[in-house]
Amino acid sequence: STKTSYSQLNASVSNTPSLNSTGSTSTATLSITTSPNVMSIKDYVNVIYDSIEKFCANTFKHVILKNDIDYFIQLTPSHTYVDGYIKCSCNSRIKMIFRTNTNSYQLSSYFKHIKRSRCRMMKKKQEQSNKLPKKNDDVPDNVAQNNDCHNIDNCSASDQEILNDKNDSFDIINNNYAANKSYFPPRKRLSSFSSTSDIFFHYVIPMATLEEELLPILDNVSSYSGDAFYKLVKDYVGIVEGEILEIQCIKNIRILLRIPDVFSFFQMNSKDIISLKQRACIIDDDMSYVIRAGIRSNIEQFIELLKQFHESKSNNSNFPSQTTTSTAIKQSGQCICHKLNMNQENEGFQSKSFINIFIRNILNNMERPSNNYHFDPMVSKFASALSILSGHNAYEFIRLNLPGALPSVTILRNYNQTISLPLHECECRFDSLKSYLDSIDSNYVFVSEDCTSVISSISYDSVNDCFIGFSSRLSNGLRSINQFRTNSYSELEQWFEDFDKSK
Repeated sequence: STKTSYSQLNASVSNTPSLNSTGSTSTATLSITTSPNVMSIKDYVNVIYDSIEKFCANTFKHVILKNDIDYFIQLTPSHTYVDGYIKCSCNSRIKMIFRTNTNSYQLSSYFKHIKRSRCRMMKKKQEQSNKLPKKNDDVPDNVAQNNDCHNIDNCSASDQEILNDKNDSFDIINNNYAANKSYFPPRKRLSSFSSTSDIFFHYVIPMATLEEELLPILDNVSSYSGDAFYKLVKDYVGIVEGEILEIQCIKNIRILLRIPDVFSFFQMNSKDIISLKQRACIIDDDMSYVIRAGIRSNIEQFIELLKQFHESKSNNSNFPSQTTTSTAIKQSGQCICHKLNMNQENEGFQSKSFINIFIRNILNNMERPSNNYHFDPMVSKFASALSILSGHNAYEFIRLNLPGALPSVTILRNYNQTISLPLHECECRFDSLKSYLDSIDSNYVFVSEDCTSVISSISYDSVNDCFIGFSSRLSNGLRSINQFRTNSYSELEQWFEDFDKSK
């Protein structure tokens, strides 16, 4: 089957799609009326487009996504279903799951992408929408003075549609939300009001998401005070969270970090806080209360984030490296040691080429798994000499304490075999000796006799297929190479009788 867009296909079967929605809110699963025949590609695309348009209208302010401009629907016809994906203009591809039992598409992955991910296209559109003239969408008094918050469990489930993707909750949206103007925080992430049933909904912000949004402005947060600080908290943490700080006159970070418990004032039964208490707490009939878990978690995460930032500043360290991996290092995928200036403004260091190669080899291997170390030929040559001069135990001790610096014994053995010519008994390498003497500009060779006592023995060289240990005959003053080769056992016995053993 070939992937194609709806503009390239003609509608072949006509069916009437039905969108699984209530009121004006579309859900994360796109349902299509089941019938004996599969719908045409164009009908599928139209239904998907309508669902995305309605979702954007109910979720974002002044943001509408257009097909073939902001996203592209790619469908693949099959015998029993139409599979496909949505390609966002930020070059992300989101798989659309086709449910054959209901003849429907699940679009929650794409909704999650445009609502919760760091999509460049959505960020650009939201920045453009923020530049539009603001409308007077203040919260009505009857919503702000919500006295029925503790009856939230009595709310009918049919009055809301919940956007889900594998137990990943989104905002709860009321069906009559769009008909009655209500208030959204600028980030539209934390809370919302229902103008029909006066219900307040809240959920917890992921810590990573809060960090990502606040990191760019944390350096300036210390200068915020009063209304500017309250607005910051309401925009990034939540409206109720901001009111909790505002009613206590916690007007800057310095005061906030010194307060041991920002929720202790709820123990009072004052008329000044009754409205806020009803929205921030679950109140029992006997007036005992429990602070909503989402509100408590959001404020605690915000305070913890500020503490980490100030601790990192006091230690003269970089905040992102304390709380989360630096974005720059993540993108570059490089070890931080590469920021060392090894080549510039240090002629003495450059002249010592082996040190440069050795250290750079270690830094490169720090970025690789231990089973994928690479070694410069100069490092391998150094390791071979070190192993010969220091011995096996000393070499292993150094290698284990300098990970990535030296190759393992197995790799070193293979390296030695590749660089060394095979040894043959009685072979004298006069040509190699002359080349070495010429390279060091020397005409003299000093030879000493090894008087170490050894036990004479005869062994078989499987590589050269000959016996080693017999005293070979002289040929033009030189010993004969590979003289003792035989396939006869009787001839071998005769050699033991006729030839002396080497010593």
